[in-house]
Parts: sequence; C-alpha cells; structure tokens
Amino acid sequence: MKKTNEFRLTLDARSVNEGFARVAVSAFAAPLDPTLEELADLKTAVSEAVTNCIVHGYKDCCGKIYIHTVLLDPPAVRVTVRDKGCGIVDVPQAMTPLYTTGEGERAGLGFTVMESFCDKLRVTSKPGRGTTVVLEKTHYRQAKMVTAERERQIRENLGLVHTVANRFRGRGIEYDDLYQSGCVGLIKAVDRFDPTLGYAFSTYAVPVIIGEIKRLFRDGGAVKVSRALKEKALHAARLREDFLRREGREPTIGELAELLSCDPAEAAEIVGVMQPTVSINSAGEDGDTTLDIPVDDSEQLFDRLTVLQAMDGLEKSEQMLVELRYYKGLTQCKTAEILGLSQVQVSRKEKAVLQKMRRVMDG
Repeated sequence: MKKTNEFRLTLDARSVNEGFARVAVSAFAAPLDPTLEELADLKTAVSEAVTNCIVHGYKDCCGKIYIHTVLLDPPAVRVTVRDKGCGIVDVPQAMTPLYTTGEGERAGLGFTVMESFCDKLRVTSKPGRGTTVVLEKTHYRQAKMVTAERERQIRENLGLVHTVANRFRGRGIEYDDLYQSGCVGLIKAVDRFDPTLGYAFSTYAVPVIIGEIKRLFRDGGAVKVSRALKEKALHAARLREDFLRREGREPTIGELAELLSCDPAEAAEIVGVMQPTVSINSAGEDGDTTLDIPVDDSEQLFDRLTVLQAMDGLEKSEQMLVELRYYKGLTQCKTAEILGLSQVQVSRKEKAVLQKMRRVMDG
C-alpha cells in the first residue's frame, strides 16, 4: 500500500491528553472521506490504545506516548501508538478478553475493543522497554449479507444488550438510547466474531456492546443538553454542596428549587443534568476531560456531622487529599497535580482513605 500522508505526535501520558489524541487522529483521517461510523470506530480504537499506555504502560509515572498516523492508498489509515513503559510479558494472554493487569474496576477490555473497531490490530512488546500497538482501518467495507442465520444470532443475543444497558441506567442518558447503541454493538459483534478463536460469542460480544455504549457517553448522549441548562446544573451543584455543608443532608427538590428561584419541575430537570455519567471523556467545569475513577459511594459516606472526627485519625497527606477532593471539589486529575501523584495513585489512595474513615465512623 502506498503512503500518501503522515503525521507524528508526542504527548505526555496524562488522561487529559487522551481526548486530544483521538480527535487529532480522526481529523487527520477525514480526507479519506470515511463514513461517520468508520470515523467513530477509529476514534474509539485510538482512545483505548492511548488509555492503555497511560494506565498500564506507565502505571505510577508519566512518560511519553508516541503516535504515528499514516494515510494509505488504497484508502486506509494506519495508527501506531507506542510507549516506553513497563511492557507486556505475555502479549497473547494480554489480548484475551477480560484479562487485565490493572486493579479494581479495570475490566480488561482494551485490546478486545481495539480489535473489534479496527480491521487489523498488531501488538508487540518487550518487558521494561514498552509496547507498540498498530491499528489499521479501511474507509470502505463490503456490505454484510443479511442472512437468516445472522438475524437469528442477533435476535437470540438481545438479552446481552439489556444486561449491559442496565448497568448504565440513571447516568444521564435514556434507556432506549442505551439499548439502541448496545444493539449496534451486538450487530458489529455478530458480523466480526470468529468462532475459531476458542471462546464463547458472549465473551467477545459484551466488550463490543460496552464500547458502543461508552461511545454514546463520550459523544454526549443522543439528546444534547443546552448550554444554559448546563450552566444552571453547575450552579445547582454548587448550591447543593453549600447546603450539604450547612445542613448535613441532601436538599429536597423543593429546597433546591427555592435556592435556584425556579419551580420544582425545572429543578427536577436540572437535577437530571447533574446526575453523574460514566463517560470516558466528558469535559468538566475546569476543562479536565477525564472523569474520576469510581472508588465508592462517597455521597453516602460523607455525613458532614461525623466526618471531622474521622479525619482526626488520618495522616496529614490523607487529610489533604480529603480536603482537596471533598471540600474544594477538585477532580482526581487536579488533586494528583497538587499532590505530585498520578490519577491512578490518587484513586487508590482515596479508596483506602474512605475505607479507613468508614471504619472510624462505624465505630
């Protein structure tokens, strides 16, 4: 294949740079005139590759991520994402669905998602020297023949879509939209599944379905929220935090409506916008494009009437973390910058601190 254009990009291995990387690559690939679906597939794959460098490649340090993107003829795009991190001991094992070297909530779906959303995937790695991921995506795809067998497989596995979509309920997007995106993922999984790989269809399909639903969150959902409503939601969030500190409990809809000088129906709509989502990359008020790693139901834990007592038993660095996160309202990324840690380290430390405080508060 003939090279027609290329660009190179070097980034710090910071979560905030993941969004820029996928947008840069997709913009560079735009001259190939891909379909919206093909472009979205490329963005998802690049996002996973860059995230792998940040989370697994460098773990507790911040190194460099090297991205080399090449446009080819016949029309295709090849993206090489490389790090100089810890490397992978067993690449075939690492590419197995659900395998992960991460901790906690990491699902081990990165390579599976990359493979699902690209036409070719190649991974090479040397322990202690880093990992190179090569993604290739053509901008044209022969239409799949609609067969009775294909329709049967889709119909019989719709339960998988419901199971996955239910995990994302109440996070800012209507269930019908979640289900619709999940069905797109199921169809892709049916079309791309290779039974010779040796694992069940559901093992392959679930990561693809999750990937499609995450894309929905990443793109801001099917229904766009107006800027004015977003601003009201930010204001309401500040008022809610002030009320929590002052009264030691959550405000009711009526109380929040009074604080906002609006009727309860409008307050309820604003609360819906305030609900947290699991979007991988959703821009926050401070410009941070990375959501916090879930660590606990912190809203229930932080009963303001007893939290000060629990904090007395913490080390100074732990008290600072709690103050930054729950009193100043900073994101994990901002807290990490102040404390000189990575976001992953802040997440782990925060979880440990919350557990310690809960033991004190439970007496």
